[in-house]
Amino acid sequence: MRGIELLSGVRTTETLARAPGSVDLWYCTLDATSPVPEGEGVMSAEERSSCERLHFDVDRRACRVTRLLVRSVLSKYHPIPPAVWSFSKGARGKPYVAGPRGAPPLSFNLTNTRELVACAVSAAHDRIGVDAERVNRDVDAEGVAREHFSSGELAELALLDGARRRARFFDYWTLKESYAKALGMGLSLRLDAATFSISGDGVTLRFAPPAPEDAANWAFALLRAEPDHVVAIAADTRGAPLRLRATRVTPSELLSSA
Repeated sequence: MRGIELLSGVRTTETLARAPGSVDLWYCTLDATSPVPEGEGVMSAEERSSCERLHFDVDRRACRVTRLLVRSVLSKYHPIPPAVWSFSKGARGKPYVAGPRGAPPLSFNLTNTRELVACAVSAAHDRIGVDAERVNRDVDAEGVAREHFSSGELAELALLDGARRRARFFDYWTLKESYAKALGMGLSLRLDAATFSISGDGVTLRFAPPAPEDAANWAFALLRAEPDHVVAIAADTRGAPLRLRATRVTPSELLSSA
């Protein structure tokens, strides 16, 4: 998709672009054999406790990677050790950087699904959201679509068959989730009131009347991430084209160059 720059390897002393439309995406793939740092001395006591309370090991590992990813990523843009960052949550539960004093104005959003964790970061825009899904997971696609998709999206899905319909379902679902997360609303948002259209030129959004805001302010991107994932990014760029830099890292690289 246009507007995506794919980068490889761990970047150090990264300059976060501040031009309108600029968003960075960092994503990490992991499987059952991937070594995952324990995060001792880096994660907060609350973060460690939250991860350890999860029942399944795969979820505990993903939780640690999520917390270590955001800490190590933020430290690539400012000389603050990963352990020093502190976070809080807004009225609707959306996390934000709360400290330390003197930290740059960075906005971020996180997502994790089976075998993938992602973090979107921007210094240009504060309303950003990211969502990821494993496209081969078992899901009642028709039921979810009937409940959350607009009539226009349902009509387009009806024109597709097999693998193309399933792929487009996950495109729509992750786009809707990323938009809701950018607003900090999650599934409390009426997702069927937002209609996404996907073409070779990119992604566009329109609202059923009465429109809650100007849809033209929003920019979106879809990224196919290995091995079987789709990642959607939403940003209120106030109409500027989305300029997305995407970088893949491994769990073992998370703290190596922070």
